[in-house]
Amino acid sequence: MKHYDELDEQLKELDEHYKLNETDQEQILVQLNEKMDLNNSEKKSHWKPLVATGFAIILLIVMIPLFIQNSTNEASVTVLPESFDYQSVKWELELGMTPSEILEIIGLSEPSEIIESDQGFVTYRFDQGIADGYVIEEDYVDIDGLINEKVGMQVFIRFDENDEAKYISALDKIDAGINHYHLSENPGAPEFITEQTISDQHEHIQFFHIEDYVFEVPSLSFLQQYDPHFKEQFVSMEQFNAEQYDEIYDFLAWSVLKHYRAGDQILIEETIHSLEYESNGDFTYIEVGPIEDTQFWAFNGDLTDRFTVGETLRVKLDVIPFSADGLYVKFGSSVDDFPNIDDHLVD
Repeated sequence: MKHYDELDEQLKELDEHYKLNETDQEQILVQLNEKMDLNNSEKKSHWKPLVATGFAIILLIVMIPLFIQNSTNEASVTVLPESFDYQSVKWELELGMTPSEILEIIGLSEPSEIIESDQGFVTYRFDQGIADGYVIEEDYVDIDGLINEKVGMQVFIRFDENDEAKYISALDKIDAGINHYHLSENPGAPEFITEQTISDQHEHIQFFHIEDYVFEVPSLSFLQQYDPHFKEQFVSMEQFNAEQYDEIYDFLAWSVLKHYRAGDQILIEETIHSLEYESNGDFTYIEVGPIEDTQFWAFNGDLTDRFTVGETLRVKLDVIPFSADGLYVKFGSSVDDFPNIDDHLVD
């Protein structure tokens, strides 16, 4: 009958558009069966062609929007299939793959999120095992969600200017901590490490390679100290240095921050100790920070006539994702050359 085909087509379109899981499908079928008042032999029990009437089609048109409104997080958010696990990332995804190849292998038509960075690269994020009612608010890795088991796994693929995978990353919550895998071009070093477990149980500091860079792996307790309100205040360089100290393994995690995430801005207020203009490169060194551990910032142009020693400087520094997942970061300016100080000054 015509009505059967129309309803079947609506069910198909609904499934394709909202990526309904089995629970969503079952809830819709239960509501349809109840509204149609069918006997047990006529009730639909599978997501297959439905024996329906014109009245059922009208019910579907009215009821589905209400269902979608009540289950937006579950039905409209693209999630990584459970069958594509952490090992699948390691064995099936390769550098150089295009976005369409990645999606075909994973079995999705789109990622959970497309992240476009200020640095010009595009990253696909895939989420798996999201707890009911939980909303991921971070663009890059949701460490808090992983630690608290609100998210089971996240996968990130960063593409280069040729739309080919440059970085492939996965973070998977396990009992001991978080498994972290990150694939990038191998510089040929025999000790090249692409996988570590973030936990408090290592006897020694662990190291992690991304291209030809080496990073110290932070402890799980270090990452658990995240306070999103911390980044709203100005901090001194001494406070910022403390922000990078890992008490469990007793080292400064230079490229991982407790209270900041990729895409954030660090607000710093410091006193200028010295100013030095380098005419050859047309930039100015500004010395700031505690006397026993000063740091030099370099900005474009001659700034010696704009600022004076002893003056308070308030600046904002970008937290820039280095790894595909944004766990490892760099901070300062997104430009390669010396930045313009006016882009970083805060009133």
